[in-house]
Amino acid sequence: MSTRALLLAFLLLAAGALAGCAEEPPPEPQALVDQAADALLFAEGFAFRVDREGDLRDIGGWLIRSASGEYEAPSDVYADVKVALGGLIVQAAVASIEDRSWQQDPLSGEWSEIDPEDAITVAGLFGADGLPAVLTLDFTNPEYVGRGEVDGLPGEPLHQVAVDLDAARLSEISAGLIPPTVERADLWVSDEGEFRRVAVTDETGRWVIDVFDYGPDHVVEPPV
Repeated sequence: MSTRALLLAFLLLAAGALAGCAEEPPPEPQALVDQAADALLFAEGFAFRVDREGDLRDIGGWLIRSASGEYEAPSDVYADVKVALGGLIVQAAVASIEDRSWQQDPLSGEWSEIDPEDAITVAGLFGADGLPAVLTLDFTNPEYVGRGEVDGLPGEPLHQVAVDLDAARLSEISAGLIPPTVERADLWVSDEGEFRRVAVTDETGRWVIDVFDYGPDHVVEPPV
């Protein structure tokens, strides 16, 4: 092969390598929000975790530090809840199945069925009128922040989107845990378009809601 032919081949290979290394344009932030909403709306079930960073908020006499559990579509939830009680952090649990709700006493550990209107409405966060509606109707002006791994959600890079938030609906479905005055939020979405995290910062702290392990294996049963 002539020197000229070798040089041409080298240039073609170099051009191909550079093309392969070219960065892809960032995804459309609104498309990521829409995909995250659909992932929640059409999920058969998933595991979740809710954490409070900062000052605790009193909801029905409970100062909630965190909650973690399982969601089974379309409305069933079991959650272990850590609450502050007398200067200590103790654990109780709540469960909701269709139109029935149960609550575990954090001191005795005994379960009792309660009026669903008096229950801590973890289930309300995930149903069709919960976070899917918030993402679809109350998130506006999304801005793409970037892609990378996130503390507490290891093992995969996530897309981060910052949004303006009308928090009235989110405050209602969280039983006031999230105040209606919040105006901004951050959303993290996987490469596959699955909702992974939303973080909402208020005047005294931050609420973080994580969702993972999507699939049909999450079954919620009556605790008693």
